[in-house]
Amino acid sequence: MYADSGFIKERFALEKTDSMDQFITIIPQNLHLIYIQRIMDDWAKGKLQDVFSNINMKLTQFRQKFHCHLISLDSSYQKQLANICEKHKTCGKNHNDDDRYDSVLLQCCFIGLNSMVRWCCNCNVDVNQCSYNGQSPVLIACKYGHIGIARTLINRGADYNRCDGNGQSPFMKACENGHTEIAKLLLDMGVNCYEFTRNGQSPVMMACEHGHTEVVRMLLKKRADCFTCDNFSTSPIMMACKLGHTDIVRMLLDRGVDYNEWDKEGLSPVMMACEHGHAEIVRML
Repeated sequence: MYADSGFIKERFALEKTDSMDQFITIIPQNLHLIYIQRIMDDWAKGKLQDVFSNINMKLTQFRQKFHCHLISLDSSYQKQLANICEKHKTCGKNHNDDDRYDSVLLQCCFIGLNSMVRWCCNCNVDVNQCSYNGQSPVLIACKYGHIGIARTLINRGADYNRCDGNGQSPFMKACENGHTEIAKLLLDMGVNCYEFTRNGQSPVMMACEHGHTEVVRMLLKKRADCFTCDNFSTSPIMMACKLGHTDIVRMLLDRGVDYNEWDKEGLSPVMMACEHGHAEIVRML
């Protein structure tokens, strides 16, 4: 196969699905190994984005075949593949001119490939090597709700307190995205539920903003801070009122938060609820 790796990842499939594009070519059974080998060649050349965004990675059968072929390779070559990184040039005036990297492990954490994450660990990959924007493997796993991967990485020594370039930790990412079990796992590991981002947002505020009721309930049981405002004088109850998260507003009121405070623009929780048409919250306040 001599086509560009970008074409290879989008226009060939090992099996047909109902939602498949009519222009995708189905690869015959006797050519499956050749196709997988072509992907391995792209991997060896550092084209990680094309390898792990291949449309076949969504298929369980393909992932199994891919992994089986991978572990059949010479062990030294496996370690070489596992430690390949793809360069990214930093952009924007807030960054230095040095190159940043995207790794195999980061890609596997993003997609949710549990067996491949274990394979990376067995190849002695650095479980704390961050992406070009400062996100660690465990942070990515927590962000996208891959609890099995998060456990694997933590057991392998991943730093689950390490923040990204925006000052967000894996715990914050779990709360922000509503992954209750991961948030609980990290709390059980002893993470600090009183931490704040560079913008002054707490885990409680993130969960309130996105309407993750169960996460908020769990954090309140842990006595997490639900009173402190962010750098814009916005409080968790303001965020919940503005976005119409009624159950969360009720929980915060039961906790005794101040519903008469104002943000920097002079808006109170009840004004925010009125502005956005959340009648039940207005009645509650």
